[in-house]
Amino acid sequence: MPAVAAVTGDQQRLRAFIEALPTNINEMDTAPDFIRFGPGTFRARGKRGTCYVACFLLEPGRKQPAGRVGAALPPGRWHADWLDPKTGVVVASAAVRSTAASAEIPHTGFAGDIVLRIVAAPDSTK
Repeated sequence: MPAVAAVTGDQQRLRAFIEALPTNINEMDTAPDFIRFGPGTFRARGKRGTCYVACFLLEPGRKQPAGRVGAALPPGRWHADWLDPKTGVVVASAAVRSTAASAEIPHTGFAGDIVLRIVAAPDSTK
């Protein structure tokens, strides 16, 4: 029974995450060129100019020191959140400005996997 409760909790966190996005996830396309560099293996989805989500998967037991991720962001102001996928908790946030269709987003050190959510700032000019 604990395994069922854990899976149910995971599904509830994923649903809450998806429903909090500023766009319908079905409007988000795979974005294989969105992340230019970053730790581990990564995959991304996004709706251009609105919202992007990237998952960074590390090998078991690996720890990633603080650093930066390169992203192909359209020019404008953005808000980035780093989330622990096991808990859904935001572990770090940053304001990001892209001026030339790319930006570097800082991250704290982490172990395991991590999710990056980038949302256009309300006052962003595209």
